[in-house]
Amino acid sequence: MRYCLLPILIALRRARWLRAACKWACAFALVICIASPSRGQGDLIEQANDALTKGDYNTAITKYDQLIRRYPKLAPAYLNRALAYQRKGDYDKAIANYNEAIRLEPASANTYHNRGNAFQLKGDLNAALADYDKAIQLDPKVANAYGDRGNLYTSRGKLTEAIRDFDEAIRLDPQNPLEYFARGYAYQQKGDFDKAIADLDKAIQLNPALGPVYYNRALAYEFKGNYEKAIEDYGASIRLHFNEALALSDRGRCYRLKGDYKRALEDFSEAIKLDPKLLAAYHNRAITYEANGDYEKAIAEYKQAIGLDAKNASSYNGLAWILSTSPNDRARDGKKAVEYANKACLLSEWKDPNMVDTLAAAYAENSDYEQAIKWATQYLETPNLSEKETPGARSRLALYQAHKPYHRDK
Repeated sequence: MRYCLLPILIALRRARWLRAACKWACAFALVICIASPSRGQGDLIEQANDALTKGDYNTAITKYDQLIRRYPKLAPAYLNRALAYQRKGDYDKAIANYNEAIRLEPASANTYHNRGNAFQLKGDLNAALADYDKAIQLDPKVANAYGDRGNLYTSRGKLTEAIRDFDEAIRLDPQNPLEYFARGYAYQQKGDFDKAIADLDKAIQLNPALGPVYYNRALAYEFKGNYEKAIEDYGASIRLHFNEALALSDRGRCYRLKGDYKRALEDFSEAIKLDPKLLAAYHNRAITYEANGDYEKAIAEYKQAIGLDAKNASSYNGLAWILSTSPNDRARDGKKAVEYANKACLLSEWKDPNMVDTLAAAYAENSDYEQAIKWATQYLETPNLSEKETPGARSRLALYQAHKPYHRDK
């Protein structure tokens, strides 16, 4: 799973930004005082900066508006107003203010860097990349510019370039846990889980209160099959209130993989209580009910998932597999299985071979062996079908050729 780290990194940087805010406010005040040393203007600057640091963005914008009306050539006022708009999620207005700040101070690496963030958050990655490049050209020692460019490369799947940028960010700022976090995420996307865990360990050593770091380390441990460590880290993420519902669902999945169905179901239920629309929790709970032999509850769970998202192919596929292959006679329904399996294949645009395998089983359960053989054969022709899956697929095809459906063992 790949996602954009920038919103998380910006949120985590906020504490560092707040600690630096007083220094920035003093520097800003000095600029104003050179223009006019009156007490009134100094109070306005203080009010604007205070509102920005407290997250009262509407008040901050109003104060910066007043400031800009008095001093229309003051670049830091546009820069700070841009930050306020950016944090409100109004990226177009943020970019317009960064544009004006750059027009007034075209050599400001900080402004290009921040405009790059606004472009990246807006989804204009080409413009963001150009701004990060310009920021680094103007000041090659801005560690966060390398980090945010690295995040952009990660989101594009250019992991070698991303890791190179994170290396430079860490060289410039070796005590910044966020750069280790970001590089660890890039290693994780690359499939190098040992290096990912090493970086995430370092991030936690530097700051043990970062929930996203524990969450990502849990994922890395889970990919390595170390479910105990993953459960521990998902627990830390939950305690630190990061992605609580999703972390509960993921921890429940690890309990299920360990065979602890009771704790798994408890976590999935708690996740759904926190987020009743979390599809992953319903899927996980359905799989757990199925693994525990409670097919009727599993069927009901998949139907709930379809009710939440009628375009999710996995829900239809999971339901069709139970209706086709359950060892419980009362749970099977060949006609419905064919309907749901076809729906899954259509929604996935016939690109998921596992759904083709389910379709074959559904046709067999519905006694349409010609179609079952057709789709089972196509599944076996899947490029790079794993050695683990091939024997079972051949065994199922043999059943269909003998005009027998495939039912799992009890």
